[in-house]
Amino acid sequence: MLQLVLISIALLASSINAATLHNTPFQAISGVDGPTIKPNTRYRAYQNRDWPSFDYTTSFTPTLQTCAETATASQRSFFTYNTITKACTLKNPTSLPGAGMTVPFRNSVIWGTFDLDFNDAYDFYDADDVFMAPRVVGSISACQDWCIANSATCAMATFHQGKCYLKQPVYTSDNNIYAGFVWNFFDPNPNFASADRR
Repeated sequence: MLQLVLISIALLASSINAATLHNTPFQAISGVDGPTIKPNTRYRAYQNRDWPSFDYTTSFTPTLQTCAETATASQRSFFTYNTITKACTLKNPTSLPGAGMTVPFRNSVIWGTFDLDFNDAYDFYDADDVFMAPRVVGSISACQDWCIANSATCAMATFHQGKCYLKQPVYTSDNNIYAGFVWNFFDPNPNFASADRR
């Protein structure tokens, strides 16, 4: 009997944890673009948004921009910042062979995002809490184009096995929390061949 209770508690905790890793339904988002941190490097941050879980390291920085600079120095693309506690938490996607992550900017790449993903997190769900199917696309650059076309809701996307999964950070009522990412822009177009060939 005790074993059944423990299993039920574990399953409930798992379902609660999973529920915090996406928005139901997905919502319109509006990011603030920060200034250039260094040549070809900028950041975008979304207020009242979080990347829960996937923590890599936490430090304390005086501003949102210095948090983005910390991410840049650490070559980590995703971060969460709290303007009250000054906590800057860098995020670490998990292994997903063949995957490529991208953001809604043309001529751009982000660090450490091949063979990685925020697995089963930040995906799009509808009002009935049903997972929204990914779009079939031919390459990571096509996935990026789809994210750009849906930038009112897409903050990032993952290309894996010919499918494009649009994602966004999770809403929080705390307006001191910002979810952000650092991105690098290039001209001409970056070489996505390493992801396209998969």
